[in-house]
This record gives sequence, structure tokens and C-alpha cells, in this order.
Amino acid sequence: MTFRPEVSPNRSEIDPTISQAINRLATGKGEWPLLIYGPVGTGKTYAAVAALDRFGGVYHTASGFPEKLILADDRGIQWHRDGESGVWRSENLWRHIRLAALVVVDELGSRGVPTPTQKARLQELMDSREGRPLILISNLTPEELCGIYDERIMSRALRGTLAKVEGQDRRIFKS
Repeated sequence: MTFRPEVSPNRSEIDPTISQAINRLATGKGEWPLLIYGPVGTGKTYAAVAALDRFGGVYHTASGFPEKLILADDRGIQWHRDGESGVWRSENLWRHIRLAALVVVDELGSRGVPTPTQKARLQELMDSREGRPLILISNLTPEELCGIYDERIMSRALRGTLAKVEGQDRRIFKS
């Protein structure tokens, strides 16, 4: 089961700051998690999806993951792939998080103040990935994130590698 944006990244378009950080981490020369932050449209998610293409894994948004857990507990999440189907419960989602080669959590702090449930699930997710490949993405700076998330979450997010991306919105610039 994969939850990720439908993007087919061209690696040559990835910001060198991000690709260098991912390559360092993939070769064991840095600490996970990787926190990628910068303005909207600078290719943060694009780069993370390229990493998912390269290593495999799972994509979630910070607000969407807790909602998927609630849905999975409530009535289950139906899935269909290659002629097979089934129902996922929250324990399946957690197993998938624990076993994935890479987990990407996008949109940290971009949907307003997170609920206590969203914070608790994010912390659980980060705990389950401690020392293992995890990419966190935000349009906010670490300082701004510290104003939204408590010190337990920020301690986990900032203990690894930071990659600041700069530039203008590529979506606007391309058009």
C-alpha cells in the first residue's frame, strides 16, 4: 500500500542541497531524520518522491496520517492492486511505517495548529522510525515549527540532518 503524490521526478531538477543530504544519509554519513524546509514550490516534495522512487517507502502528510489511522480503526481502508484487494486496519498502517525502507511526512505545520491527536501520532511515527530513514518536509523554518509543535517532537525532528531550500516557486516560474 503506497500513499504518495503522483509525480514522476526528474533527478536533474532536484535541488542539490536536498540530493546531497539524501546521498549522505543513504551512505550512512549523517543522522536521520532529514528535515527539508523552505518556501512553497521549491521542490521539497518533488525531491522526497524521487527518494521514494529510488529506495521505496511510504508517503503521508502530517495531518493526513492521523486521519488514515482513525479511518482504518473505524471501518478500515479498502485497497486494490494487481487484482488483489483487502482492508487495512491501523495495525497494518503502523506495520507498514515500521517496515518501510523510507517514510516521508510532508506538510509539517502547513495546515494550522495541529490537534493533540495529530501531534501524538506524529510523535509515535517519529519514535517508530528513530535512527531509520525518515524525511520530514515543511514550508516553515525550524524556529516557526518550534512555535507549533512541542519540544518532544522538535527534539526528534532537529536531532538529524537539516536541508534548507531557497528560491522561488517553481510552479509559477515554469508557467
